[in-house]
Amino acid sequence: MEKKQEITYGKPFYRRVLTLFGRSVLGSFLGAIFVVIIGMALNSTFLKVVAQSISIIMFVGIIYATAWNEGDKDKNLVGFGRIKEDKLKGVKLGAIVMIPYMLSGVLLVLGLLGITTDLQAIYRIIHFQILVILNELMEAAKSSWNGLIFGTLYYLSVPIASGVGYYLGYKRIAVLNKIMYGKQPTGADKK
Repeated sequence: MEKKQEITYGKPFYRRVLTLFGRSVLGSFLGAIFVVIIGMALNSTFLKVVAQSISIIMFVGIIYATAWNEGDKDKNLVGFGRIKEDKLKGVKLGAIVMIPYMLSGVLLVLGLLGITTDLQAIYRIIHFQILVILNELMEAAKSSWNGLIFGTLYYLSVPIASGVGYYLGYKRIAVLNKIMYGKQPTGADKK
C-alpha cells in the first residue's frame, strides 16, 4: 500500500514564531536607533521620554502588523478548509515570542537577590529601546525592581499586540485604514 503524504498549508507554527520574533527584534532595533538619534539632539528628559514612547509605539505597531497579516492569511486558509480555526493563535505566538525577553528579567532578579553580581548594565543593554524610561524608574526609586516591573509590562505588550492584531486580521478589520480614511462610503451612501 502506498502511504499518502499529508499536505500542510500555510507556514508551520515555529516559522510564524520565528517571523514574529524577528520582527520584534527589528522593532526593538529600530526603536533603539530612533532613541539614539533623537536622544543626541534632545537635552530634556521629558522629550527623551516622548521619543521613547514613540519607540514603544513603533515596536508594538510592527508586532501588531505582522500578526494582522498572519490572521488575514489564516482567514483564507480556514475558509477553504485547509486549517482549523484558532482565534487565539496570535496570543500563543506572542506568548512564545515574549519568552526570550522575559528571560532577561531573570538575570536582573538574580542580581537583585544577590545570587549573582548586579546585572543592571546587561539588562539595560538588552532593553536599550526603553533605556530612558528604565533609567528614570530605576533612579527615582533607587531600585531596579521598578525597571523590572516596567520591562515586564512592556513585553506583555507582545502577546497583547499579536493577539489583537491576529484577531483583527482574521476578522479583516483594518484599524489603520479606519483611522486614516474615516468611514468608507457604502453603496447607499455614494451619489
